Amino acid sequence: MTARLATTLSLLFSTAPLGGQTAEAEPVIARVLEAYGGEEALRGARSYGFEGTIEAHARGGETGTVVRVSQGSGSLGVEIRYDSRSELRLLDEGQALRGTSTENLSHVEGPLQGAMVLQDARADLPWILMDHRDAVRLAGEDPTVLELDIPDGGLLRVIVDEETHTVQRSESVIEWGQTQLTFATDFSDFRSVDGVLFPYREDSWAQGVHTATITVTRLLIDPSPWELRISR
Repeated sequence: MTARLATTLSLLFSTAPLGGQTAEAEPVIARVLEAYGGEEALRGARSYGFEGTIEAHARGGETGTVVRVSQGSGSLGVEIRYDSRSELRLLDEGQALRGTSTENLSHVEGPLQGAMVLQDARADLPWILMDHRDAVRLAGEDPTVLELDIPDGGLLRVIVDEETHTVQRSESVIEWGQTQLTFATDFSDFRSVDGVLFPYREDSWAQGVHTATITVTRLLIDPSPWELRISR
């Protein structure tokens, strides 16, 4: 990435109180934040990045490498490299760009942009719950489900483990015309890095199809540009 991407969550998410369900969600949010290391530790790890491997189940099991850098909601960079192709995704203040390198990035809109906003929201867990706790509502108790609305009809749904209070699954829904697009990510293999818990495995789903598995090999908090770099 050419610069440190910065934005505020209010550019992307509604913060209007949604009634009694938001008050009911507060104890759940508190338990989740504590499980991940506590608010103080989380605020110190607002920017993080990782390197890992990816297996694309939807492409016949093709394998590659992935780098992802999250610098707060609305600020995301993802680079995926396979032997046959590469893909670069950048999100900055709601503007989405995609290409194979920084030399051929182009703006995208519609479901492609929506999918990147939702990917950013998933990468921003649990911070998104901490920053917008007044907008989060309790949508279910068996299992525990938290929900947060996203502009243009989007929805982020978070399923919380009853024992560990970690996020075991996120589900995202966006509307495109008459079509409802559903994405999901299962999180596992949680490990502590500088006192903050991170999932080292992510299994992604799109419209009910298992699309990819990401396995983290190295994770850094507040990485320097030369430590984890999105290719130029």
